[in-house]
Amino acid sequence: MPRYPALTLFLSLVVVLSLSLVTGATYIVADVDGSVEGYEALTTIAASSYGSSLQLVTVSGATWGYAATVVRNACRFLQAAGRPSVTVSLGPYTSTGDQYASSTYHGECQDSQGFPANPAEASQRGMAFSKADVSNAFGKAVSLPLRTSTPTCTFAAAPEAKTSLLSILRLMGSSDRLVFFQLGTSSTTLSQLLTAVSAGTDAAALSAKLQKQTDVHVLETGYAGAADTAAMQAVLASVLNVSVYAPAFYLSATLLTGTRWSAFETAASRAAASTNLQWLLTAYQAKKSAMGSTFATKASAGASLMVLCALVPATLPCYLYRTTTSSIGFQLNTPVLATGYASLAMSGENVTVKSYYVYRSATAESSASRYVYVTSASTAVSGASLADSFWSAWLALLGA
Repeated sequence: MPRYPALTLFLSLVVVLSLSLVTGATYIVADVDGSVEGYEALTTIAASSYGSSLQLVTVSGATWGYAATVVRNACRFLQAAGRPSVTVSLGPYTSTGDQYASSTYHGECQDSQGFPANPAEASQRGMAFSKADVSNAFGKAVSLPLRTSTPTCTFAAAPEAKTSLLSILRLMGSSDRLVFFQLGTSSTTLSQLLTAVSAGTDAAALSAKLQKQTDVHVLETGYAGAADTAAMQAVLASVLNVSVYAPAFYLSATLLTGTRWSAFETAASRAAASTNLQWLLTAYQAKKSAMGSTFATKASAGASLMVLCALVPATLPCYLYRTTTSSIGFQLNTPVLATGYASLAMSGENVTVKSYYVYRSATAESSASRYVYVTSASTAVSGASLADSFWSAWLALLGA
């Protein structure tokens, strides 16, 4: 303990204040896929001191009907959260391309491949999504949100996702920072941004901002990488500062079960709770009813843990649970590891095939460092676990 705690606290506040005076604006972008967990993360962002920094919500356009529904619901949700000015942008409508509606002719015979029926067929044909995936996601999307008004924004009124991201990059000053949360199914949106940056006349300036002023936080659900393998590989091969949060890190520590579920339910049921938080509880209750016993082993607040790790590192010592790497790669084949390398297996969760992150641990930090969060947040470090700190901070943020 310091001999002069009051003086130490005063000096700490001076340092924080000094830093705040020289630090520029923070621009937050969230890529969502319509899942309840994505809206939970948006709720956490909105409730935090960085709520006004949320500038953009993006949605991949891989599946048209589903994506358009998610955009509409995101608009409604942001209205409920008191953030109606946040732009919601949709990615290119890739579901209308030949990949998902191809036909071949053999003489007078036509073979219409159409949309793959299930994840196994999609995998065999090298496709990211199947009818089963989209039906599941669309079913989740159309049930959200339940109590909000007609949105004032539409996917037709907002620029395409990569265009909106480019606008933010060009707006950023030298001391500003962009924080990108990948809460969606894949890295498609980020990959499209990288392609757009490289094709622009100001590619060098924008690439420098991506490298020096942008932090990317990827919530790996078990299939986020494999849903668009080429996109994930492009992101990891780029200049972006990437942190990957594995299920091994967040799942057991953030399960919405037992007393933790009760505490969340109590916080969201208060009369003073925000409209979007009350709606989030309704959505989770519906999910709990639909999932049955698997809810206790699959439903988690991992997205919010990632958000708080990124936004309030002084509150949550997440850095103690991460591995600093000098490189990260992604592949579908079982890796053969060279000396100094480790792998992180992703199950696919019956949505995609199994996949692997391959990384090399670094002994020291550098400007090229990437991070893999793989140590369970339930693990005690110096007598306390990150899980306990998270639940205390998160519930307090929600007003419990």
